[in-house]
Amino acid sequence: MPIVMDSTSPGLNMAHGFVRHIQQCQMERKLYEQSLSDRKLQEQNAAQQQQNEFGKSALKRSATENKQKQRPDLPLYQPPGLRFRLNSTSSTSTCCTSDLHIMNEEVSSEEVDLPRYIEEMQGNIAKALKNPKSVTGIVLDEVAHAIVNRAYEDTGYYKTAAKMCKIITQKETELEKYDVIPCSRFRYAVIDHCQRLYDDHVQMRETNRRFWMEYVHFLAELYHQIRDSCGRGIRGIFDVLYKALMVLSRPPCIFEPDEMDVLCSILHEVGQDLEVDDGDQMDTLICGVRDAALEPHTEPWCRGTLMQILELRASRWELPHHVAQFYYENSAD
Repeated sequence: MPIVMDSTSPGLNMAHGFVRHIQQCQMERKLYEQSLSDRKLQEQNAAQQQQNEFGKSALKRSATENKQKQRPDLPLYQPPGLRFRLNSTSSTSTCCTSDLHIMNEEVSSEEVDLPRYIEEMQGNIAKALKNPKSVTGIVLDEVAHAIVNRAYEDTGYYKTAAKMCKIITQKETELEKYDVIPCSRFRYAVIDHCQRLYDDHVQMRETNRRFWMEYVHFLAELYHQIRDSCGRGIRGIFDVLYKALMVLSRPPCIFEPDEMDVLCSILHEVGQDLEVDDGDQMDTLICGVRDAALEPHTEPWCRGTLMQILELRASRWELPHHVAQFYYENSAD
């Protein structure tokens, strides 16, 4: 029997109002969602406008501060030549007069002697000394390599090079003190280059012993100049220095008077600090010195220098005057 639909059923009778009520609810919901969307858009526009106004004021304030701090830049003096100029008058030539203010009481522009660096590096070194963050990380790597290379290639420059490394490292640390993870790009570049040079120390010594001795002097001066926040030597630096001193305390270096003088002078200068920072490595070094002194084939002059080092360590790194006088007179003989 077929089902007969009641024409008065509210689901089919449009006049009853159910469908109209549903449509009205849907319309109200759309209007409500549209009002929410409009309100959210207005809030976003207001926030964007406020941010733009803040950014404009910050840029204006920054531009004003930069204008107050800005100093006129003069072109760097760029002499001809490769790594260094060969003539002795290069250090007195007119150089980088606009960058004289980057030097402080620790190192003068005459000591730095920028014109003896290659032309491409002069401006970068001057900028790094003034503000390490004004150059890229790659440029800082190149600056570190240039300074370290000159430290051992240019006789007597190692002290100035160590001071320059200290200045740049200190400024880099100061600028990164609020960073969550400080980069210390320049410091690590210096340590890495020193380590690479040590890895090739056999070839360096065979090629040019003067380079080798200047390199070890630079390591000692760098260790002395650059300390951490606790006043200790930087681990990466004194590790390389210890390894270099180990080489000096063993054959074939102990057969050369000038290399023995380097070992003795460095331990006089920084031996106590080295022992404080790492007593175990100092014990190993002194054991090697003692074994070399007891070796039957050791030359008398070499044995005297080695005994002086042992005496120095035994007297807590300060030789009594009469002992120092004794070793001085014997070395003169």
